[in-house]
Amino acid sequence: MTYTISVKLINDSGEALNIIEKSCAENAIWLEQNGVQKLTMDASGTSGVLRFQGGNGEKFLVALGVHNYKHWSSVLVDLDGNQTAMRIHPTYYGNNTKPHWDQVPEMTKTTAKGKTVGIYYYKPTGEDLRAVITYA
Repeated sequence: MTYTISVKLINDSGEALNIIEKSCAENAIWLEQNGVQKLTMDASGTSGVLRFQGGNGEKFLVALGVHNYKHWSSVLVDLDGNQTAMRIHPTYYGNNTKPHWDQVPEMTKTTAKGKTVGIYYYKPTGEDLRAVITYA
């Protein structure tokens, strides 16, 4: 069963926000259509990561995926230069991978510089999932 997660970005920080890296697990691909990031996965049990840099220099990432036929997500803030999506993404697989079980409809974290990063699934069920990532 193929899953798609369409992700809209809302930047209400008053600063620039750029996607600086994308990664995806095997049998998945990121595409951009009309400003929407679209992660297409061939089956449950896979995921993708978007890493961002704000205009103030701070870096964060949002991981999204499907596990046991339900969506999951994770937000990591205050990343240093060595904490890339390519290095972090594989850590979501293996023993003690709690984010797979945090199948909550929304999550928000605050950066050391006081910005908030959030993800909200406004269509959290089915094969065509929809989410919004916010930065404010």
